[in-house]
Amino acid sequence: MDLDRIEGRAWAQVNKSHTKKGEKIYHTPLALISDGSRVLLLREYSKRFERWEWRLPGGHTEFGEEGSQTAIREILEELGIVVIALMFWQRFNHIDVERRKHFMYEIFRGNYVQALQKRKTKKDVVAGWFLPQEVEEMPNDAVSGIAKRLIRAHYFEELAKMSPSSLVNRLHTLLMQDAVNDEALEQSLEMALERLKRQKNEPGVFPLFAKKPFIVLIDDERFVLEATGEMLKRSDLFEVNLYSDPEVALRDLQTEKLKSVDLVITDYLMQQINGDQLIRQLRIRKKDLKAVILTAHPNICLTREKVLAKPMERKKLVASIIKILSEDQPKAGEQLSLF
Repeated sequence: MDLDRIEGRAWAQVNKSHTKKGEKIYHTPLALISDGSRVLLLREYSKRFERWEWRLPGGHTEFGEEGSQTAIREILEELGIVVIALMFWQRFNHIDVERRKHFMYEIFRGNYVQALQKRKTKKDVVAGWFLPQEVEEMPNDAVSGIAKRLIRAHYFEELAKMSPSSLVNRLHTLLMQDAVNDEALEQSLEMALERLKRQKNEPGVFPLFAKKPFIVLIDDERFVLEATGEMLKRSDLFEVNLYSDPEVALRDLQTEKLKSVDLVITDYLMQQINGDQLIRQLRIRKKDLKAVILTAHPNICLTREKVLAKPMERKKLVASIIKILSEDQPKAGEQLSLF
Protein backbone atom coordinates (compact mmCIF):
# COMPACT_ATOMS: atom_id res chain seq x y z
CA MET A 1 0.00 0.00 0.00
CA ASP A 2 1.38 3.41 -1.01
CA LEU A 3 1.14 5.49 2.15
CA ASP A 4 2.29 8.67 0.42
CA ARG A 5 -0.43 8.33 -2.21
CA ILE A 6 -3.12 7.74 0.43
CA GLU A 7 -1.97 10.75 2.44
CA GLY A 8 -1.87 12.95 -0.64
CA ARG A 9 -5.20 12.02 -2.25
CA ALA A 10 -7.29 11.43 0.86
CA TRP A 11 -6.16 14.37 2.96
CA ALA A 12 -9.19 16.48 2.20
CA GLN A 13 -11.54 13.66 3.22
CA VAL A 14 -9.54 13.01 6.40
CA ASN A 15 -9.74 16.68 7.25
CA LYS A 16 -13.54 16.60 6.99
CA SER A 17 -14.37 13.25 8.54
CA HIS A 18 -11.86 12.95 11.40
CA THR A 19 -11.65 16.43 12.89
CA LYS A 20 -13.87 18.32 15.27
CA LYS A 21 -15.28 21.71 14.47
CA GLY A 22 -12.52 24.30 14.28
CA GLU A 23 -9.74 21.71 14.01
CA LYS A 24 -7.67 21.36 10.87
CA ILE A 25 -5.07 18.88 9.65
CA TYR A 26 -2.38 19.96 7.20
CA HIS A 27 -0.15 17.68 5.16
CA THR A 28 3.00 19.77 4.66
CA PRO A 29 5.87 18.39 2.54
CA LEU A 30 9.15 20.32 2.80
CA ALA A 31 12.34 20.02 0.72
CA LEU A 32 15.92 20.23 1.95
CA ILE A 33 17.92 21.08 -1.17
CA SER A 34 21.71 20.98 -0.93
CA ASP A 35 24.47 21.90 -3.38
CA GLY A 36 26.96 19.75 -1.49
CA SER A 37 27.85 22.15 1.31
CA ARG A 38 25.04 24.71 1.47
CA VAL A 39 21.28 24.42 1.84
CA LEU A 40 18.54 26.42 0.12
CA LEU A 41 16.23 28.58 2.23
CA LEU A 42 13.39 30.96 1.42
CA ARG A 43 12.71 34.20 3.24
CA GLU A 44 9.14 35.36 3.47
CA TYR A 45 6.84 37.21 5.82
CA SER A 46 5.14 35.14 8.53
CA LYS A 47 1.70 36.54 9.23
CA ARG A 48 1.36 34.50 12.40
CA PHE A 49 4.58 35.82 14.00
CA GLU A 50 4.48 39.16 12.16
CA ARG A 51 8.11 38.92 11.06
CA TRP A 52 10.35 37.87 8.19
CA GLU A 53 11.98 34.47 8.57
CA TRP A 54 13.97 31.92 6.60
CA ARG A 55 12.37 28.51 6.03
CA LEU A 56 12.65 25.39 3.90
CA PRO A 57 10.75 25.45 0.59
CA GLY A 58 7.47 23.54 0.57
CA GLY A 59 3.80 23.96 1.43
CA HIS A 60 0.42 22.31 1.85
CA THR A 61 -0.68 19.36 -0.25
CA GLU A 62 -3.41 19.93 -2.81
CA PHE A 63 -6.02 17.27 -3.52
CA GLY A 64 -4.61 14.34 -5.50
CA GLU A 65 -0.92 15.13 -4.85
CA GLU A 66 1.76 12.94 -3.34
CA GLY A 67 4.22 14.51 -0.92
CA SER A 68 7.12 14.75 -3.36
CA GLN A 69 4.82 16.30 -5.98
CA THR A 70 3.78 19.00 -3.53
CA ALA A 71 7.41 19.88 -2.75
CA ILE A 72 8.32 20.02 -6.44
CA ARG A 73 5.28 22.21 -7.23
CA GLU A 74 5.97 24.58 -4.35
CA ILE A 75 9.61 25.04 -5.38
CA LEU A 76 8.47 25.80 -8.92
CA GLU A 77 5.87 28.32 -7.72
CA GLU A 78 8.10 30.00 -5.14
CA LEU A 79 11.44 29.98 -6.94
CA GLY A 80 10.56 29.43 -10.57
CA ILE A 81 12.94 26.47 -10.85
CA VAL A 82 12.40 22.79 -11.58
CA VAL A 83 13.57 20.07 -9.20
CA ILE A 84 13.38 16.63 -10.78
CA ALA A 85 14.23 14.10 -8.05
CA LEU A 86 13.45 14.27 -4.34
CA MET A 87 13.99 11.38 -1.93
CA PHE A 88 11.87 10.85 1.18
CA TRP A 89 13.86 11.46 4.37
CA GLN A 90 11.61 11.61 7.43
CA ARG A 91 8.13 12.34 8.73
CA PHE A 92 6.98 13.98 11.96
CA ASN A 93 3.95 15.70 13.49
CA HIS A 94 3.52 19.14 15.03
CA ILE A 95 0.31 19.87 16.92
CA ASP A 96 -0.52 23.51 17.60
CA VAL A 97 -3.02 23.18 20.45
CA GLU A 98 -3.61 26.91 20.71
CA ARG A 99 -4.67 27.26 17.08
CA ARG A 100 -6.20 23.73 16.97
CA LYS A 101 -4.08 22.81 13.98
CA HIS A 102 -2.25 19.55 13.29
CA PHE A 103 0.67 19.70 10.85
CA MET A 104 2.05 16.48 9.43
CA TYR A 105 5.45 17.20 7.90
CA GLU A 106 7.08 15.05 5.25
CA ILE A 107 10.70 15.95 4.56
CA PHE A 108 12.34 15.24 1.22
CA ARG A 109 15.97 15.75 0.27
CA GLY A 110 17.55 16.46 -3.09
CA ASN A 111 20.77 17.74 -4.63
CA TYR A 112 20.77 20.99 -6.56
CA VAL A 113 22.21 20.41 -10.02
CA GLN A 114 20.89 23.10 -12.33
CA ALA A 115 18.17 25.72 -12.16
CA LEU A 116 15.75 25.83 -15.07
CA GLN A 117 13.91 29.16 -15.01
CA LYS A 118 10.26 28.51 -15.84
CA ARG A 119 8.26 31.41 -14.50
CA LYS A 120 8.41 34.49 -12.30
CA THR A 121 8.78 33.88 -8.59
CA LYS A 122 6.49 35.22 -5.92
CA LYS A 123 7.21 38.89 -5.26
CA ASP A 124 7.45 38.48 -1.47
CA VAL A 125 9.85 35.49 -1.52
CA VAL A 126 13.65 35.75 -1.43
CA ALA A 127 15.94 32.72 -1.76
CA GLY A 128 19.44 32.19 -0.38
CA TRP A 129 22.11 29.52 0.05
CA PHE A 130 23.50 29.01 3.55
CA LEU A 131 26.17 26.87 5.21
CA PRO A 132 24.82 24.88 8.19
CA GLN A 133 26.93 26.93 10.59
CA GLU A 134 25.42 30.14 9.21
CA VAL A 135 21.94 28.82 9.94
CA GLU A 136 23.05 27.89 13.49
CA GLU A 137 24.19 31.46 14.06
CA MET A 138 20.88 32.98 12.98
CA PRO A 139 18.71 34.35 15.81
CA ASN A 140 15.71 32.14 16.57
CA ASP A 141 13.32 34.83 15.40
CA ALA A 142 15.03 34.98 11.99
CA VAL A 143 14.73 31.33 10.96
CA SER A 144 12.08 28.66 11.28
CA GLY A 145 12.73 26.34 14.21
CA ILE A 146 11.86 23.34 12.04
CA ALA A 147 14.35 24.43 9.38
CA LYS A 148 17.14 24.88 11.95
CA ARG A 149 16.49 21.47 13.50
CA LEU A 150 16.36 19.63 10.17
CA ILE A 151 19.48 21.31 8.80
CA ARG A 152 21.37 20.38 11.97
CA ALA A 153 20.25 16.73 11.62
CA HIS A 154 21.22 16.74 7.93
CA TYR A 155 24.63 18.22 8.80
CA PHE A 156 25.36 15.52 11.40
CA GLU A 157 24.34 12.80 8.93
CA GLU A 158 26.71 14.20 6.32
CA LEU A 159 29.53 14.30 8.89
CA ALA A 160 28.87 10.67 9.75
CA LYS A 161 29.44 9.69 6.11
CA MET A 162 32.96 11.16 6.08
CA SER A 163 36.09 9.12 6.55
CA PRO A 164 37.60 9.64 10.02
CA SER A 165 40.52 11.71 8.69
CA SER A 166 38.22 13.99 6.66
CA LEU A 167 35.92 14.30 9.65
CA VAL A 168 38.81 15.36 11.89
CA ASN A 169 39.96 18.01 9.42
CA ARG A 170 36.42 19.34 8.98
CA LEU A 171 35.79 19.57 12.71
CA HIS A 172 39.16 21.15 13.35
CA THR A 173 38.41 23.90 10.82
CA LEU A 174 35.01 24.59 12.38
CA LEU A 175 36.40 24.58 15.90
CA MET A 176 39.24 26.96 15.17
CA GLN A 177 36.98 29.38 13.30
CA ASP A 178 34.22 29.23 15.92
CA ALA A 179 31.99 28.64 12.91
CA VAL A 180 28.99 27.16 14.72
CA ASN A 181 27.63 27.44 18.22
CA ASP A 182 29.18 25.55 21.14
CA GLU A 183 26.33 23.04 21.47
CA ALA A 184 26.59 21.91 17.85
CA LEU A 185 30.38 21.81 17.99
CA GLU A 186 30.37 19.76 21.16
CA GLN A 187 27.97 17.24 19.60
CA SER A 188 30.05 17.05 16.42
CA LEU A 189 33.32 16.56 18.26
CA GLU A 190 31.94 13.95 20.63
CA MET A 191 30.50 12.08 17.64
CA ALA A 192 33.86 12.21 15.88
CA LEU A 193 35.79 10.98 18.90
CA GLU A 194 33.32 8.18 19.47
CA ARG A 195 33.66 7.04 15.86
CA LEU A 196 37.44 7.13 16.12
CA LYS A 197 37.34 4.97 19.25
CA ARG A 198 34.94 2.49 17.62
CA GLN A 199 37.01 2.23 14.45
CA LYS A 200 40.49 2.20 15.97
CA ASN A 201 40.76 -1.60 15.69
CA GLU A 202 39.61 -1.80 12.09
CA PRO A 203 42.68 -2.28 9.84
CA GLY A 204 43.20 0.40 7.25
CA VAL A 205 40.58 2.77 8.67
CA PHE A 206 42.65 5.01 10.91
CA PRO A 207 45.93 3.21 11.77
CA LEU A 208 46.99 6.02 14.10
CA PHE A 209 44.42 4.96 16.66
CA ALA A 210 45.15 1.24 16.57
CA LYS A 211 46.49 2.05 20.04
CA LYS A 212 46.25 5.12 22.22
CA PRO A 213 48.87 7.66 21.09
CA PHE A 214 51.57 8.29 23.71
CA ILE A 215 51.91 12.02 24.40
CA VAL A 216 54.63 13.71 26.48
CA LEU A 217 53.61 17.05 27.97
CA ILE A 218 56.34 19.39 29.28
CA ASP A 219 55.72 22.67 31.14
CA ASP A 220 57.61 24.16 34.08
CA GLU A 221 54.44 25.76 35.47
CA ARG A 222 53.00 22.84 37.43
CA PHE A 223 49.44 24.17 37.65
CA VAL A 224 49.23 24.69 33.87
CA LEU A 225 50.89 21.31 33.27
CA GLU A 226 48.40 19.41 35.43
CA ALA A 227 45.38 21.27 34.06
CA THR A 228 46.39 20.59 30.45
CA GLY A 229 47.21 16.97 31.26
CA GLU A 230 43.79 16.49 32.84
CA MET A 231 42.08 17.85 29.71
CA LEU A 232 43.90 15.32 27.54
CA LYS A 233 43.22 12.42 29.90
CA ARG A 234 39.50 13.23 30.02
CA SER A 235 39.23 12.56 26.28
CA ASP A 236 40.25 8.92 26.93
CA LEU A 237 42.12 8.98 23.62
CA PHE A 238 45.72 9.39 24.78
CA GLU A 239 48.34 8.02 27.15
CA VAL A 240 49.95 11.09 28.76
CA ASN A 241 53.23 11.58 30.66
CA LEU A 242 53.81 14.89 32.44
CA TYR A 243 57.16 16.61 33.08
CA SER A 244 57.52 19.86 35.02
CA ASP A 245 61.32 19.90 34.48
CA PRO A 246 62.57 19.85 30.86
CA GLU A 247 66.00 18.59 31.95
CA VAL A 248 64.38 15.60 33.65
CA ALA A 249 62.34 15.00 30.50
CA LEU A 250 65.51 14.96 28.38
CA ARG A 251 67.20 12.49 30.72
CA ASP A 252 64.12 10.28 30.95
CA LEU A 253 63.38 10.17 27.25
CA GLN A 254 66.28 8.02 26.20
CA THR A 255 66.28 6.30 22.83
CA GLU A 256 64.18 3.27 23.75
CA LYS A 257 61.47 5.19 25.59
CA LEU A 258 61.39 7.94 22.98
CA LYS A 259 60.57 5.38 20.27
CA SER A 260 57.12 4.90 21.78
CA VAL A 261 56.35 8.65 21.95
CA ASP A 262 53.87 9.81 19.28
CA LEU A 263 53.84 13.52 20.15
CA VAL A 264 55.71 15.97 22.38
CA ILE A 265 53.82 19.06 23.58
CA THR A 266 56.04 21.59 25.29
CA ASP A 267 55.91 25.11 26.67
CA TYR A 268 58.20 27.62 24.96
CA LEU A 269 59.50 29.87 27.74
CA MET A 270 61.08 27.69 30.43
CA GLN A 271 63.96 28.45 32.82
CA GLN A 272 66.53 25.85 31.78
CA ILE A 273 65.78 25.55 28.05
CA ASN A 274 63.17 26.83 25.62
CA GLY A 275 60.72 24.57 23.83
CA ASP A 276 62.38 24.84 20.44
CA GLN A 277 65.78 23.81 21.83
CA LEU A 278 64.15 20.92 23.69
CA ILE A 279 62.52 19.58 20.55
CA ARG A 280 65.78 19.84 18.59
CA GLN A 281 67.62 17.77 21.19
CA LEU A 282 64.89 15.13 21.18
CA ARG A 283 64.99 14.97 17.38
CA ILE A 284 68.66 14.04 17.54
CA ARG A 285 67.43 10.78 19.07
CA LYS A 286 64.24 10.46 16.98
CA LYS A 287 64.31 12.35 13.69
CA ASP A 288 60.63 11.89 12.81
CA LEU A 289 59.32 12.99 16.23
CA LYS A 290 56.11 15.01 16.02
CA ALA A 291 56.06 18.04 18.29
CA VAL A 292 54.03 21.16 19.01
CA ILE A 293 54.67 24.19 21.19
CA LEU A 294 51.84 25.23 23.51
CA THR A 295 52.49 28.76 24.76
CA ALA A 296 50.79 31.84 26.13
CA HIS A 297 53.13 34.00 24.01
CA PRO A 298 52.89 32.72 20.42
CA ASN A 299 54.06 36.02 18.94
CA ILE A 300 57.55 35.78 20.46
CA CYS A 301 58.24 32.14 19.56
CA LEU A 302 61.29 31.88 17.31
CA THR A 303 60.56 28.43 15.97
CA ARG A 304 59.61 26.51 12.89
CA GLU A 305 57.46 24.12 14.93
CA LYS A 306 53.70 24.21 15.14
CA VAL A 307 52.49 26.62 17.76
CA LEU A 308 49.23 26.53 19.72
CA ALA A 309 48.17 29.42 21.94
CA LYS A 310 47.16 28.68 25.52
CA PRO A 311 44.88 28.67 27.36
CA MET A 312 42.77 26.61 24.93
CA GLU A 313 39.36 25.01 25.36
CA ARG A 314 39.46 21.24 25.81
CA LYS A 315 37.58 20.41 22.61
CA LYS A 316 39.81 22.69 20.54
CA LEU A 317 42.97 21.27 22.10
CA VAL A 318 41.88 17.68 21.52
CA ALA A 319 40.83 18.41 17.92
CA SER A 320 44.18 20.11 17.22
CA ILE A 321 46.16 17.19 18.62
CA ILE A 322 44.15 14.67 16.59
CA LYS A 323 44.81 16.71 13.45
CA ILE A 324 48.55 16.89 14.18
CA LEU A 325 48.77 13.16 14.86
CA SER A 326 46.87 12.34 11.66
CA GLU A 327 49.18 14.41 9.45
CA ASP A 328 52.17 13.04 7.63
CA GLN A 329 55.52 14.02 9.11
CA PRO A 330 56.79 17.09 7.17
CA LYS A 331 60.22 17.17 5.62
CA ALA A 332 63.04 18.65 7.66
CA GLY A 333 63.20 22.42 7.44
CA GLU A 334 59.62 22.79 6.15
CA GLN A 335 57.83 25.85 7.49
CA LEU A 336 54.95 24.75 9.67
CA SER A 337 51.81 26.59 10.63
CA LEU A 338 48.64 25.19 12.17
CA PHE A 339 46.44 28.12 11.25
